[in-house]
Amino acid sequence: MPQTGNFIFSLVSSAATYQMYRNGTGAGATAADYAAGNVHQIGLSTFARLLGDIAELVICNAALSEGKRQAAEVICNEYWGIY
Repeated sequence: MPQTGNFIFSLVSSAATYQMYRNGTGAGATAADYAAGNVHQIGLSTFARLLGDIAELVICNAALSEGKRQAAEVICNEYWGIY
């Protein structure tokens, strides 16, 4: 079933770890969802395609700490008023 509404998604990944968040809460995906050989695709997953718009995309060259990830989400939410 498609989800409707506005969301802030965060993905923190490195060679050893992977975690996805939706509106600041763990989204339930696991490292197995992006096993070796798969690539991250913006707006497309194994399960669904994005039917909407992307208002902002932030890419960092290193995994953010939990506190910095939360702070970035707060800033985005304050600007866009998502949740």
